[in-house]
Amino acid sequence: MQDSKIAKVELMSNEPFSYELDCYKLLEVDPAADVHAIRASYRRLAEIYHPDAPDTGDAAMFQTITKAWLILCSDESRAGYDESLR
Repeated sequence: MQDSKIAKVELMSNEPFSYELDCYKLLEVDPAADVHAIRASYRRLAEIYHPDAPDTGDAAMFQTITKAWLILCSDESRAGYDESLR
């Protein structure tokens, strides 16, 4: 991804993870979107890309959008991500 930035977040452990993701673009939301809009978009995309979806399932994309969701669902990790974009 050409415009992707690195976000450092902690996910269910004390180890920092780095992701080169454009989380807002992946989840098809505006950076000003509230967590409810982000969640709705994530759920819509998760239904499409879930590996069990017969025609559209894509395990790699499902994992990628889940990582983006985990970054944006928490105020703390989202603030860190947004700061990394500056």
